[in-house]
Amino acid sequence: MLHLRHLEDLRRLLLELPDLTRRRDRADVPFHDLVLAWLARVEDSLIAGRLHHAGTIAALRDLIADAGAGGVPRGVVVAGPMSRRKLRAAAASFALREGTDLLAALIDQHTPRLDEAERVARQIVAALMSAGLTPTRSAYPDTTSYLATVRRVLSSRADLEAAAIHLEGLVDRYDALLLLDRAMAPYEHAAATPVGPGGTP
Repeated sequence: MLHLRHLEDLRRLLLELPDLTRRRDRADVPFHDLVLAWLARVEDSLIAGRLHHAGTIAALRDLIADAGAGGVPRGVVVAGPMSRRKLRAAAASFALREGTDLLAALIDQHTPRLDEAERVARQIVAALMSAGLTPTRSAYPDTTSYLATVRRVLSSRADLEAAAIHLEGLVDRYDALLLLDRAMAPYEHAAATPVGPGGTP
């Protein structure tokens, strides 16, 4: 199961692509080195998430290394006269496309499940707020103990417990608590915002 923190890390890595491609023609750092560094960060993130796709990313890094040694990797096309610089750049472009496609497909695969989990978490928090069952955060020494109390409160009502179990079926218990915490933030922010004359903040 891809955890929320790993999904968000993969999304952040995808957001690095526009800057990376803009640097393609700059002379400060060779493009293939930029791609190798990006692929290494992707691989580390996938390993942290215990995802087998890390092996595919490692193979893409090897492909760039092979091109640097003069080999022409399968699938890599060089336009015009061959040179080692052009071969490495073509291999880097190919590896970047393959890595991007893998990352995008992985994110797309898990996004619906996590989007559903966020929706369920918001519904649970809305029900808690409506019932006046939300504990006072300031009464607890840290977020962990506060969220543990929130989870116990959910267990006190059959409907909320059923919703919590559904949430924990979509994500693990840690991510479920994280999503509940995030869902409570808008309510807490609204409660903490001073209201001036005429009801305006």
